[in-house]
Amino acid sequence: SKAANPPKSHVKLPRSNAICTSHYTWWSFVPVFLYRTFRKPANFYFLTIGFLQMIPPISPTNGVPLQFLPLSIVVLIDGIFAAIEDYHRHRADNDMNGTRCLRYNVTSGAFETAAWKDIVVGDLLQLQDNDVVPADLVVVATDGQVAAGCYIETKSLDGETNLKLREPLLQAQFDNVAEPDIAAILNGLEFAHDQPPTPNIHVHRGAVHCRMPSTNSGRVGVDTKLMQGLKIQAMKQSTIDSVTDAQVILLVAMLVVLCVVGASLHTTWSTPALPSYLGRSAPNSPFIASFFYFLITMASILPITLNVSITAVKNLQGHITHIFSDKTGTITCNKMDFRKCTIRGVSYGNGTTAIGRAAARAQSKTIRWFFTHLALSHSVLLDARREFAASSPDELALVSAAKYFGFAFVERHPGSIIVQLAQDGSSETYYLLAVFEFTSARKRMSVVVQSCNASQDVVVLSKGADSVLWPRLRSDAWVEATKSHLHGFATEGLRTLVIGLFCPFVCLTQVSLASKTIALDEWERFYIEYQLAQVHSAERVEQLQDDMEDNLTLLGVTGIEDRLQDRVPETLELLSKAGIGLWVLTGDMQETAVNVGYACSLLTNDMDSTRTDPDYTSSSTDALHFLRVALLCRVVIACRCSPSQKARLVELVQVHCADARTLAIGDGANDVPMISTAHVGVGIAGEEGRQAVNSSDFAVGQFHFLARLVLVHGRWNYTRVAHLIGFTYYKNIVYCIFWTWICLGVVDSVLLLYFVTLSSVLVDPFNATTSLLTLGDLGWTALCLFMNRATTGQPSLESLQSIEFPPVKWILPHLHSLHDNMEPDTSVPTERMRQEGSHHGFAFGQPANILRWLLRKVPTYL
Repeated sequence: SKAANPPKSHVKLPRSNAICTSHYTWWSFVPVFLYRTFRKPANFYFLTIGFLQMIPPISPTNGVPLQFLPLSIVVLIDGIFAAIEDYHRHRADNDMNGTRCLRYNVTSGAFETAAWKDIVVGDLLQLQDNDVVPADLVVVATDGQVAAGCYIETKSLDGETNLKLREPLLQAQFDNVAEPDIAAILNGLEFAHDQPPTPNIHVHRGAVHCRMPSTNSGRVGVDTKLMQGLKIQAMKQSTIDSVTDAQVILLVAMLVVLCVVGASLHTTWSTPALPSYLGRSAPNSPFIASFFYFLITMASILPITLNVSITAVKNLQGHITHIFSDKTGTITCNKMDFRKCTIRGVSYGNGTTAIGRAAARAQSKTIRWFFTHLALSHSVLLDARREFAASSPDELALVSAAKYFGFAFVERHPGSIIVQLAQDGSSETYYLLAVFEFTSARKRMSVVVQSCNASQDVVVLSKGADSVLWPRLRSDAWVEATKSHLHGFATEGLRTLVIGLFCPFVCLTQVSLASKTIALDEWERFYIEYQLAQVHSAERVEQLQDDMEDNLTLLGVTGIEDRLQDRVPETLELLSKAGIGLWVLTGDMQETAVNVGYACSLLTNDMDSTRTDPDYTSSSTDALHFLRVALLCRVVIACRCSPSQKARLVELVQVHCADARTLAIGDGANDVPMISTAHVGVGIAGEEGRQAVNSSDFAVGQFHFLARLVLVHGRWNYTRVAHLIGFTYYKNIVYCIFWTWICLGVVDSVLLLYFVTLSSVLVDPFNATTSLLTLGDLGWTALCLFMNRATTGQPSLESLQSIEFPPVKWILPHLHSLHDNMEPDTSVPTERMRQEGSHHGFAFGQPANILRWLLRKVPTYL
């Protein structure tokens, strides 16, 4: 098929068709990354401390911002992580933008290959069967379809798997036109738009003018329906980040209290002038100077390496409360199999040959009509390879079943359908008089046909949901038996469809010439009124369709199985037992979603379920009541959802349930807004491209891997980062409280390396309440260190040189190691070797300090 990009008159310069899902570019990485980095309270805190160190009167580092050294290391490591992740996004974008398509070259007069990113508005593209559409297009002409149209699949936009028919606008102009002559036609065309770019995928207003266009503009790149429906991915914050940020504020408040106490005691005990060997004069305001001195010295009460360490191990999937999942391609394989059927009160399906044997018997007229119905009532097309191109997997399964049982749909012409019978190889042609299309409101489809072999027969064939067709049936003897079979099919998780037949003008069993004449006249009157109503009144069209689809004769019910992905029921059951709320958001209709819910064990017969209609939440009170009820449900299924509605549902749960931690999983571009909105996004690498994977935090091959990701790796990662935070806080707070007992600061940049290098090694839980209860243990540990320091024979606080006594430095890492080894999760030999090696390495990695201490203390010992 050939298609042209529709222009957009309000844009002066052509847009680029390139897409970008990355967070940074080469020129924006540094400013954007630094902005995101220093939005974190801890990083901003250390940045402030570094600037305070540059003020000599209050700086224990003589105005040298030593804090910038470890902070730079932390920011650099964090930047490397961010750059690597964004590099993979850029590679995926380049793969997508570099996809090739056929574009018409006006100069050469032929179609040539071009990259998607090079497409501009006004280009003429040639799409082959099963090609992915690179931009928003208008169908100009089609080739190879007798119905003068083409089917498109929009599941990457709205999640719907049923195909949509698109009719060409200029089929007559492009028929039998050679490629070199296409340029002349294009020069006389102009596409005009009546609306700006919009994410509404169901509305596209415009016109085609046969004139010389002055400009070419259209829907490419960010103006396409796909990109308009995407949501800008916000900066995500995990539960660990939220709790850590809150405790940063708590520790800063604790630090202020310690600094006030230390500054007060120091002001009381100190002499008016500081000792001469410090090289400083007494400040004008001893308390203020001492306060900032203590603040800078004990700034390490906040672990500077905490953010980097958390980045290495943090994953929020171990704290999930709600999972939002797409249906098509995520839970299901989107492949339908015809399993069972009931025809005139008799159920078939225990074996695939049961129906065939019944159809071969003499009294099989109803069964023949049943499968003839399946071969006629559809919108399936045959492609060039003689394969079915169906508007939905259900129709494909039904037409394939009819072919399997000997009633093959072989050809479609405008106004007629040909069915081939396998029994004798003969073909039957039926005139297609009218088609009443399936819609979500009607929930049924009907065709009006007339047999060429028996021209007096005008038959209405209807199929649809049982809730819609059942009230339209006549009271036949086999209706109750069919209801029982229908309930059995639904219990087995099969998708059901009711098949009905109606002869309003001529009875099938009693045919006469007079009856045919009267029937055709009445049909002609109906047809004329129906055609006029299509132009003037949509309500009248619906009324005429309802009148035609009344008083139907029940033929039977079909049972179709929608194949699920491997181990989906077990995965969903396991996640539900873990207390996680499951939400399935799909673009399909309610009946389809509910059937899949039963098939994958999301819904069971012992559940209390409630179905709502679109008008249920029309008022704000009803909407809030519905939300409160939905948050209490184990399973929620939302139908007919657009991509933006999926994202809004996730956001709604996050806003109205403060403790909710959401995970969204999908496989298509229509799931990207939902994935970006959730706290954790999971993309499935499937048949719908890599848009979902590129925008996600994790990528999996199939849905059943989600259980291990959440329940196993999520738990492991959460305990690791929790343990890490607890011990990082422990060693920093011990250090600061120790110096608070002494009421002095320490000027030794070597200690900064301890916090950067040693305790940032990952360990294998963190709880806000537990960490607060540990403060007593921290105070006692610091007091013990203080008593050790005070009993060294130099109790005078004026002997400031002795604060560099190396054993004090050694006590801290070994104390941390001792406390670390007391945890049961770290008792394995490899973990103990890691701890002891790192701490002893720190002690013996200071040969200069050790030698200086020994030389200074040798005369004393002598």
